[in-house]
Amino acid sequence: MATYFFLVNLPTYAQRQLHLSAAQALAATSAALLVVVVLAPCFGSLSDRTGRRPLLIGAAAVLVVAVVPATALLNAAPSIWSFLAFQVLFAVPIAAFTGTAPAAMAEACPPQVRSTSVSVGYNVAVAVFGGFAPFVATWLVAATGNPVAPAWYVVATGVLSLSLIAALYAEPARRTAVAN
Repeated sequence: MATYFFLVNLPTYAQRQLHLSAAQALAATSAALLVVVVLAPCFGSLSDRTGRRPLLIGAAAVLVVAVVPATALLNAAPSIWSFLAFQVLFAVPIAAFTGTAPAAMAEACPPQVRSTSVSVGYNVAVAVFGGFAPFVATWLVAATGNPVAPAWYVVATGVLSLSLIAALYAEPARRTAVAN
C-alpha cells in the first residue's frame, strides 16, 4: 500500500494540497522511484544475509512511526524541496519492504502451492489496499478537511503488515495455535 500511497497518489496530492506544479510533483516522484529501483535489490540481497524479518519489521515500523509527523511537516512547509525530501526519504523503507517481501512470501508457502498462494495473496492485497489508496486518501481529506488524514491510512495498513509479519515469523507451534 505504501508504494501506491507515496508513488502513485502523492503527485496528485502534491498538486492539490501542496500547490506544486505537475512537473515538480512528477520530478520528485521520479527521483523517489529511482531510489526504490536502486535500493530494492540491495535490500533483497541484504535480507538473504540478515534474514527477512528485521528488514520487513524495520520498514513497516518506520512508515508507521514517521508518516504522520512527516506529512504534517510537509503540509506546514510545502515546497518542491520538502516534497522531494519527503518522497526520497520514504522511498528507502518502501525499497526495504519491496526488496524483501517477495522472498518472504515465497518462503511462507509450501512449494506445491507457492505460485498460486503468492500470486493470489499478493494481488488481492494490492487490489484492496493499494488500488484503493488514492480513493481513500482523497476521501479522507474531503471527509475530514485535514490534509494529513491520508497518513493515518498508511499507519493502519502498516500496523496490519506488522501483525501479519509477526504471525508469519511466529514459531511454528505458535502459528498452529493461532490458526486453531
